[in-house]
Amino acid sequence: MASRPKCLSSVICIAVVGLLTLGAGTASADNGFHYGWGETRAQCIRVESTGLVFAHVTTSMWVHNRGTGGGWVTNFRLKARLIPTTSGLNISRSWRTNRFPVHSNLLQDYNYSHGMGVNTDVVDPEADWKVQVKQVWDRKAPWKDIVREFFLTFDTSHCKKGKTYTPPESPISLG
Repeated sequence: MASRPKCLSSVICIAVVGLLTLGAGTASADNGFHYGWGETRAQCIRVESTGLVFAHVTTSMWVHNRGTGGGWVTNFRLKARLIPTTSGLNISRSWRTNRFPVHSNLLQDYNYSHGMGVNTDVVDPEADWKVQVKQVWDRKAPWKDIVREFFLTFDTSHCKKGKTYTPPESPISLG
C-alpha cells in the first residue's frame, strides 16, 4: 500500500511554506554553507529639535558556517541610506553601517544569528525618499562577499518622535 502524502497537494504545500517564510529568506552559497535573513523594516523617526527625519532600519541575519576551505562568512554588515525619489540635483547620501562582530570574526563550523539595526542621515521630511539597504555576509579573499541589495518605502507622514541628543557641557577630565 502506497504511503499517503502529508499535504493534500504539492501546490498547497508550497503555498503554506511560502506564507510561513514571508519576509524572510534563505540561500545556499557555493561551498555548502547556508545563510539567510529575517524581515527587514524601515521606521521613520522625527528629531524633535530640528523637525528633520531619519530611517531606523532593522533586520536579522544568520549563517551556518559549515564546510571545508576558507569561504565561510566572517562578519555580517547592514548598510542603509536614504535616496531621493524626485528629479533634480540629488547629492548622493552616505551609507551608514552596522557590523557584527565588531572586533573579531565568525568561526567555521558554528551557527550564528544576530538582530541588527542602523540609522540613516537626517533629511527634510517634505521631500520624497526611499531607503536603499544592503545586507552583506563578509568573506575573506579570494571569495566574494555575499550581498543582498534592495529598496524599502519611506513614509514621512507617520514618523515616531525621537529623542534629541545633547552633548555634555564640558569634556570629561581624568585629572
